[in-house]
Amino acid sequence: METKYIDLHNHTLYSDGLDTPEGLVRAQKLKGLDIIAKTDHDTFRGYKEAKAEADKWGLILIPGVEISDKAYHILGLNFNPEDQEFIRLLEKSETMQKENTRQRVELLQNLGLPITMEKIEDYCPMARLGKGNIMYAITRDKECREYLEAKHHPGFTKDEFMNLYLRRGGLAHTIPIDYNLDRQEIIDGIHNAGGLAIIAHPTKDVKEMKELDELRERGLDGFEIQPNFYPGDNAINYHQIEEYAKEHNMLLTYGSDYHGAYMDRGLLGRGMNKLSPELEERLFAGVAA
Repeated sequence: METKYIDLHNHTLYSDGLDTPEGLVRAQKLKGLDIIAKTDHDTFRGYKEAKAEADKWGLILIPGVEISDKAYHILGLNFNPEDQEFIRLLEKSETMQKENTRQRVELLQNLGLPITMEKIEDYCPMARLGKGNIMYAITRDKECREYLEAKHHPGFTKDEFMNLYLRRGGLAHTIPIDYNLDRQEIIDGIHNAGGLAIIAHPTKDVKEMKELDELRERGLDGFEIQPNFYPGDNAINYHQIEEYAKEHNMLLTYGSDYHGAYMDRGLLGRGMNKLSPELEERLFAGVAA
């Protein structure tokens, strides 16, 4: 059987990535990939552009999205792109994340930062809005840059901003009401649209092995491996994930979580990210690419 290489977790300017869908597809082809997915946060916009470009390059592009819940990010892979009920679910999730963004902007304003929702929407006009877009707008905006450098130090970086303000424990991380879809609603929505539900970067978000049992009982199909990122930030490592998936007949996918040049998450090329027979059978059992 011909070996096929996959990267099923990537982002474009329709969420918090830098690349256009077309640019992402071209880069993935030149990295030697065979099957890809564009998985912007909580939105399916840009799929048609990516699909048209993938067809030109002879790549298989499957429908994909990364949906937010309170504790995890859940990838939906190869669902029916015409399923309107699922598209409405994504729109609901996107609206929730925009409200979370608005709350964080208010917290940042209370801390003195001259950031507004209008600025973020101007700098990210096509994007589903989230923390990454706040960072992008503040880094892009001259008034915000000058404020942060005056308050902290010259050359204050985006990573320093994220760590101090937006990442876990940051000054604007915890918001009054954290709006997210219900976990079961996400998994069922993906399945009802004919797709697979996969937990993204589990070694980042899963704290204890018992969480895997709860996710499996909810109908989760598998787990993502990111060979170049999140090797094991918590007590859970990829070896444990792989063993658990094997024991319970669950799937393993591979993804880079690529956002563009501003993050140290390069696209996967040709390495351990091979399409397994089990994943190929399940991935293409329902909706065709």
